[in-house]
Amino acid sequence: HAQLGIVMQMRNFAEADALAVSLGFAGVGASIAHANANGSATADVDGNITGGNNLDVKAMGDNKARAQADAATGGLVAVTVPIASAVASPTLTARLDGGANVQGALVVEANSLGEAKTETISVTGGLAGVGSMTTESTVSPVLISAIGGGVITAKSVAVRSRHNFNSTKQAEAKVKAAGVAGVGVQVNESTATAKANLDSYIAGGTKVTSPD
Repeated sequence: HAQLGIVMQMRNFAEADALAVSLGFAGVGASIAHANANGSATADVDGNITGGNNLDVKAMGDNKARAQADAATGGLVAVTVPIASAVASPTLTARLDGGANVQGALVVEANSLGEAKTETISVTGGLAGVGSMTTESTVSPVLISAIGGGVITAKSVAVRSRHNFNSTKQAEAKVKAAGVAGVGVQVNESTATAKANLDSYIAGGTKVTSPD
């Protein structure tokens, strides 16, 4: 018997870098970098599948976003405002909405790997230095794995959603500031959010049996 598979694979990488350099009596440096690696992938079987040994219905994604904003200013009055944001939040859907009759295993799976990293670096020098840095990293995918109904005949049935399973990928935000000034004020804010939304289910009314 043949191995049957409906597999959607998505890979996105977004990178943004911004650099601002300002020198003079009054130096103002502002740099903004945004990187978004989102998108969507769907593996969906609507009809009835018969025959074959194993059946895989999978939606897989590997998304990475990296953003870095640097600002360097010098002068009697120096102001730096670097902002960096990175988002890796795809939507992955794996569905079997028709029936299936296979001799082996049936797997419906949504699997996500996601990473977002941001960093801001600020260097100021002068009589008075004022700086504000903001970094924000978000990894918040939406994963759906489902059997929507019908009659399922298989030796084993697995419906699962996984995010960064057995992986070291994460959301990370960093700020680095260096200032040389007679009067210095620095406000730094870093936010890292890792919040996956996973949903796996077999709809009510679905009949699951084992092959003879």
